[in-house]
Amino acid sequence: MDTRARSLTVAIPSFNRRAQVVELVQGLGPQLRSAEGDVRVMVGLDGSTDGSREALEGAGIGVPLEIIDLPHHGAARCRNALLDRCETDLIWFLDDDMIPAPRLLAAHRNAHDSGDRKVVVGPCEIPRTAYTLGFLREYWRSLNDRLAAEGRVTAFDSFRVANASAPVDVFRDVGGLDGSLPGHSYEDYDLGLRLIEAGIPIIFEPSAVAHHHQIRSLSESCDHRREAGANLVRFARRHPDRVETVVERVALPAHVIRIVEVTRRNPQTLNRISTVVATGDIVLSRLVGRGSGRLRRTAHMTALSAGIAQLGGHALLDDLIDRSRS
Repeated sequence: MDTRARSLTVAIPSFNRRAQVVELVQGLGPQLRSAEGDVRVMVGLDGSTDGSREALEGAGIGVPLEIIDLPHHGAARCRNALLDRCETDLIWFLDDDMIPAPRLLAAHRNAHDSGDRKVVVGPCEIPRTAYTLGFLREYWRSLNDRLAAEGRVTAFDSFRVANASAPVDVFRDVGGLDGSLPGHSYEDYDLGLRLIEAGIPIIFEPSAVAHHHQIRSLSESCDHRREAGANLVRFARRHPDRVETVVERVALPAHVIRIVEVTRRNPQTLNRISTVVATGDIVLSRLVGRGSGRLRRTAHMTALSAGIAQLGGHALLDDLIDRSRS
């Protein structure tokens, strides 16, 4: 075996998640220290202002750790900066809110022993003890089960870069990620589409488990959904022949459709409603000890609709409404 093929950089984009990114690199520490050959860590700080650099400098993981300070432009550009700086044969993108399962590093490296040009993705599993919305937990469980059964990713909308490795040249040859898609939505689909069109196999390795600890307030989660709505419009404009596949996966509840219609798709009004509903869930949680899944889903999907409307995606929103009703 060519030992050079095993040299690897763990590339972690991060934005104002000091505690999570430090927990991640320290959690990887034992696996990194026991690994043979050249293994490094690079963290791209996407405009972080929360002391992440200082905390990482004191993490003491026992392998080379490079910290790159970047302007805040989103995860896609941050990953591209890490890709540009990578000097090893393999690069492994890992989101900063992951907790590594045992042998996660070895699973990725071993999957590349053959030296083939391929991408390896591992499951992102939400722990049972983690707080998240029920429909999100079910989404990740269903995706992981389907990919485990198929053994590979053949559809662009099943690709996730949150726990994905490949020879550096594979990602570079397809142009990296689309930096004009900010936030954390649909840049995966865009990259997956270009990898598949380039004929690059995307292998699902079920043993490469990363536990996904999404620690977001409801307000932050709604901001994420708003970004997702805007990126859905951008993706649709770049890939009009592929948008039907994406739209089929988005279902607006009937009461959210009514909200969209009553507000005449006004993004500012939709944003205010999302904020009011989210606040109502917080108040309910404080009064009775738990919030409402219906309120949280309403806040999320109203924020998504606001993001779509904000970029003038009214035809796309109409399509979503029609499909959701059928």
